[in-house]
Amino acid sequence: MILDNFLQKIPIVGEHIRPLFLDRTLRKVRGLAALLHLRTARFAVVNRLQPLTTLWGIADTPTLIEAKQLQHSAEGRRVLDRYNIRFDAGQFQEPGAMTRLRDLSARFFGERSNQEIAFLAGYLKGTKAGMSPDQAARNAKIEYQLRTQFTPLLADTPKILRGPISATAFQYKRFPIKQGELMYSLLADRNFRGVARILTGFGLFGGLSFFLRQAFVPEAKQHAAKSALDNALGKTWAEAVYYGLPGLVGADLTGSLVTGEEVGRGSLYERVGKVMTGPAVSTAMSINQIVSTPARTDLTWKQKGKMLAERIPTLKPLSALFSLADDDYDVRSPDGETRFRRDTRDAILALGSFTSAQDSNMRLAVDAITDLKKQTAELENAYYVAFTSGKGEDEALGKIADFNQRWPEFAIDAKHLKTYLKRRVADEGKTEPEKMSGKKYESLLPASR
Repeated sequence: MILDNFLQKIPIVGEHIRPLFLDRTLRKVRGLAALLHLRTARFAVVNRLQPLTTLWGIADTPTLIEAKQLQHSAEGRRVLDRYNIRFDAGQFQEPGAMTRLRDLSARFFGERSNQEIAFLAGYLKGTKAGMSPDQAARNAKIEYQLRTQFTPLLADTPKILRGPISATAFQYKRFPIKQGELMYSLLADRNFRGVARILTGFGLFGGLSFFLRQAFVPEAKQHAAKSALDNALGKTWAEAVYYGLPGLVGADLTGSLVTGEEVGRGSLYERVGKVMTGPAVSTAMSINQIVSTPARTDLTWKQKGKMLAERIPTLKPLSALFSLADDDYDVRSPDGETRFRRDTRDAILALGSFTSAQDSNMRLAVDAITDLKKQTAELENAYYVAFTSGKGEDEALGKIADFNQRWPEFAIDAKHLKTYLKRRVADEGKTEPEKMSGKKYESLLPASR
């Protein structure tokens, strides 16, 4: 309102500003973000599976099956029509020709189906418990549909997410909040079977990877678990255990199932921002990174377009089409350097915006290397501090021994430690600029007083 009032007071500009300018503009931004992120075959599949990680917690398996059967019967359609069970995507649209398209979209991507199944499960429970149809419908809307599904109702939205600015900045953050609310209520009610069913749903479609990522297990340990499964079961069955049922076809849905974002690397502000902000902010930052990062290799316009499309889920199939047409399966970083190479199977999965298990394996390996290098640097530094201070040297060596036992192929041996200590001792007494400059850039430093 403050911005709207300010704009309307500006001469000439105010004449062209309609009421609720900020709200309407940011609704369009959220609508564009949804279009760029959710209109994919991957989202349709994940959204269809959503009742198994939400509704299954409060509706037992027989009820869930009966609700699905009722949904596709004439009787079920009459019940749904009578109580007007629909899904409103929460994005403002002028009524007209787009209405039917929105309805078809909601049904294809599963939003409407999920609302219907949740309502029918509660309705069946209520009528079997002796409630009248109207009582059962009311209970189903509150205890099943509203409790497990994601609606744009103001009463179902935390205050921090209600304003146009916060709703845009924190778009989709209602999901982890609501998932947490559901799990908390099940635990408070001591409904451990419901909790077990939800975890089973996550396990079926996210595998061991889901639980490791959800617990923020370091990447090196995740990689070790995956390698152990590869050695014990072979690649095919290892990926089925590690990535769940999608792993059988070489896909990984874990990134769409994890509640909340993984913190990852980067500065404190980058990590907090990744956790807190929604897709509009992250997409803008990703596009800016590609556009503003100087290329380290010569790239064609098509290759630059592929890099951009690769980072936007709805456009990812376009990138996959270019890869298949040009037989170019390189996945590039923003500066154009090749990070790794896919194969034809990975590109085919990307046509539906699916992440292949091979992509995830490669990213996991890169993250594991980074994690191990970080641990090595921390252990080396801890030993240097202990060695120079004369305190805690045995403890530091003990931690290095523990690391070497866990990771023998990346062991920190005595020769390496000696070289590291020699380099650190040589730098003692030097300022940070002096260490950075060396002899080549020494002339750039200001003369000492």
